[in-house]
Amino acid sequence: MPLSLLAGQRITFAVPPQATVAITPGASSSARVTQLGTPGTPAQAPQTITAQKKVVGLKTTPLVFEVVCVTGRVDMTDPVVIDEVFDPSNVNLTGGAINGTPIGQTTPAAVKTSNLGATFTDSTSTPGNVTNNSPSGRIAFGAGQSTVTVTSSLVSASSRIFCDLNSVDGALTSIVTCKANAGSFTVTANGASTGTAATFDFLVVN
Repeated sequence: MPLSLLAGQRITFAVPPQATVAITPGASSSARVTQLGTPGTPAQAPQTITAQKKVVGLKTTPLVFEVVCVTGRVDMTDPVVIDEVFDPSNVNLTGGAINGTPIGQTTPAAVKTSNLGATFTDSTSTPGNVTNNSPSGRIAFGAGQSTVTVTSSLVSASSRIFCDLNSVDGALTSIVTCKANAGSFTVTANGASTGTAATFDFLVVN
């Protein structure tokens, strides 16, 4: 049965003993033909053709070829197909899983990004425990504090809170934990602030 390939498509086929298959590129078309290795017959280097090429099976041994349509269209006469035509622009994978995700399931899990690049509110004018309902902002530790609780309508126990210390004060030189609670988050430092100079920025991600 005659067969045609379009640009980018590939096929592997056999030529039976003493049979002939004609590979004919169309106008302004080209193909890459490779004779694959078979028992007793070594593989040969690929050959790019722009005019008809006839491949002939040996007297008693079939030969196996791969044809790739590089440009345009390629027509073939009665190849014995081994692998179906491969079209890289139309590949569907179904069945099985990769890292727990079913193959063929291309829709990624929803990711909420509304907090990224969101409103920033500076609350350092009220050092210590404070209410800040923005998804990002700046907080100051109160004098003598090593822990600050920020009340926020955006925070739940499953929220992720990212904190970055801007300045140190006294024994307060680093942040140890940022813990989310229902309606608030608590930031604990490694020591107490002498005054109110220790500040940190936060980001709430849900």
